Amino acid sequence: MIRTKRQSFIKNLATKSAWTSIAYKIKCPNKEAVNSNEWLNNKLLDFKKSTRNR
Repeated sequence: MIRTKRQSFIKNLATKSAWTSIAYKIKCPNKEAVNSNEWLNNKLLDFKKSTRNR
């Protein structure tokens, strides 16, 4: 699988602390907190789908 720059950023920098290795969490209003990796990859997939139909 070829990784994009966005995917590499999410995997290498936006998922956990380099210092503690603790995963980052994202908490949206009225929703459970999720790992940033899951949230960011879902948002990236949504973005790709929305731009494909233009």
